[in-house]
Amino acid sequence: MFIFITNTKTWPENPTLTALDPRTPAKTHHKAIMQPRNTFESHISLMNRRMVAPRCQALSKRSKLQCKKASLTGKQVCMFHGGKSTGPVTKDGRKRCAIAKTVHGYETRAAREYRANKFRELKVLFDRMYSG
Repeated sequence: MFIFITNTKTWPENPTLTALDPRTPAKTHHKAIMQPRNTFESHISLMNRRMVAPRCQALSKRSKLQCKKASLTGKQVCMFHGGKSTGPVTKDGRKRCAIAKTVHGYETRAAREYRANKFRELKVLFDRMYSG
């Protein structure tokens, strides 16, 4: 049985632990395997190294490494990391987007207003029930 270790960076607290060691502290595991931004490659070679293109500068959430795709023309990231998005163009589109994206905690503004109205109705019912 062979074990291949790709990241042998040690921990400052315990120099015998590495990022792939099962005894690695869970809170700092991602720091050990995360690729620092200053080591990102700026270009990627395509078509058997016959063509060079700018590389996506996004950091993968899952592997904590730089994305391996080429970025879109004039952008820093590929289409999977938001390079294809232009955002809302018109004034109405920006307003709709702001209304749709307005979230406070886990709920939208409309959900909070609905719940507040229901609580007011409930308070009126309790006041009537216990007042006389």
